Amino acid sequence: GILWQQYRFEFALIVLISVIAYVWFSKTTTDWRTQFIREANQADSKSNTRAIDSLLNYETVKYFTNEQYEADLYDKELEKWEQAKRKNRLTLFALNGGQALIISSSLTAMLVLAAHEVSTGRMTLGDFVLVNAFMMQIFLPLNFL
Repeated sequence: GILWQQYRFEFALIVLISVIAYVWFSKTTTDWRTQFIREANQADSKSNTRAIDSLLNYETVKYFTNEQYEADLYDKELEKWEQAKRKNRLTLFALNGGQALIISSSLTAMLVLAAHEVSTGRMTLGDFVLVNAFMMQIFLPLNFL
């Protein structure tokens, strides 16, 4: 509202589009990431269960000389866990990268517009700094999403 009232409507429009894009991207990507988080949690649970079961029943494993068999099963479960964690991390990088791209693009657009306004004399240098500060105050709370 302040940007719309004190400056041109383009400033407010950039903020509005940026916030909507940020929230939409964050929600969509987080919903997509949820499957990978669940997959990682399930793989972690299975690998822990395999290790605990083998250790609690070590006498039976030893009696039937299945040490290598149990070790191979545990390795397979750990491999699934590593794959799931890798997917989880990569999707987190995609989320953070997309959010950073939206913030950077909107901040760049806002500062280019403000710089143009300063160069034409419709804004002062103090207004330029104020617009930058407003943008920072708008996007810092969005990181909590």
